[in-house]
Amino acid sequence: MVLKCGAIDPLVKLLSECNDDIIFKNGIWALSNMCRGTPPPKFEIVYKAIGPFVEAIKSFKDSEMLVEASWGLCYLSGKYMEITRLIYPKQNK
Repeated sequence: MVLKCGAIDPLVKLLSECNDDIIFKNGIWALSNMCRGTPPPKFEIVYKAIGPFVEAIKSFKDSEMLVEASWGLCYLSGKYMEITRLIYPKQNK
């Protein structure tokens, strides 16, 4: 529902102008959560999150933010379930 109301665009804009690391970190977390789900959200709705995820990975050393940005890209790749099975093989048997 949040995605259908256009929540991605203002969040991406906020992150592109953000100078506060805590706000950026929370924004990456929010974006990552918007990009996940079963069924996954339509790519044409969430693809704009790629830029902030890449920026987080390139520019920050905060491990929590790097994990969220990496998961966000994973969700967007459409390979979430395959990657999850590789990371947590015992939980998927």
